[in-house]
Amino acid sequence: MGEDLEGTSAIVTGGASGIGRALVEQLTARGARVMAVDLDDDGLAETCNRTGSVGRKADVSSLEENEALVSEAVDQFGRLDMVFLNAGILDRDHQQVEYGTADLDLKRYALVRAVNTDGVVYGSVAAARAMARSGGGSVVATASVAGLVGYEATPFYSATKSAVIGWVRSIGAAMSKDGVRINAICPGGVATPMLGLEADSDAAAAAAKSVPTLLAPRDLAAEMIATARSDAAGEVLTVVAGRLPLRQAHPFADVPGFP
Repeated sequence: MGEDLEGTSAIVTGGASGIGRALVEQLTARGARVMAVDLDDDGLAETCNRTGSVGRKADVSSLEENEALVSEAVDQFGRLDMVFLNAGILDRDHQQVEYGTADLDLKRYALVRAVNTDGVVYGSVAAARAMARSGGGSVVATASVAGLVGYEATPFYSATKSAVIGWVRSIGAAMSKDGVRINAICPGGVATPMLGLEADSDAAAAAAKSVPTLLAPRDLAAEMIATARSDAAGEVLTVVAGRLPLRQAHPFADVPGFP
């Protein structure tokens, strides 16, 4: 891939598998120094062994741990250029099983919200404050198409990803004043362990055949890195297999009279 990211540094949360691991692999292959963050000891060790990245076990739902890992990354790398807030969890293990409201585990909701939404809010603010002191940088938050259109199989997940989208759109201007760009990536289906799917797919081939398929983590990671390196700020971008270009800005309708 070359060394076009030589001299840059990054944090990737959820780096033990799936999208996060693909991000770490591509960033390090291109010359970036990377801190991979996760609670999965074994998966994190495998990622670091394969890529030469720095491993950091942390709970992204904690404000204090987000601040600490950002501080450690700056101490270790000298600065922080990119942060990929990718850690996430689902609310239901069996998404295709029908359910009623009595089946919802509201304690699980608290955990899903803490990881998926609090992790992005805490992580982005901690990163932006550090980046502002060293000339700026880029934050990319993993949201989901399920946060744009709703997905009845995972209502907690969809709600928390909608919150991520609202956060990015609302905080983008303030972060831009500090030289920090924040954007949300909304993938469609991705073949990851979180979905119980490991097989990759060839997104370009699928687009040529007009056959809907799952996106490969490597394809999504490439689009996320491209977003981090672009001038985009406060945008919501969808990445859906079977489309070209893969990454497209999502249009939102205005509400007359507001703001």
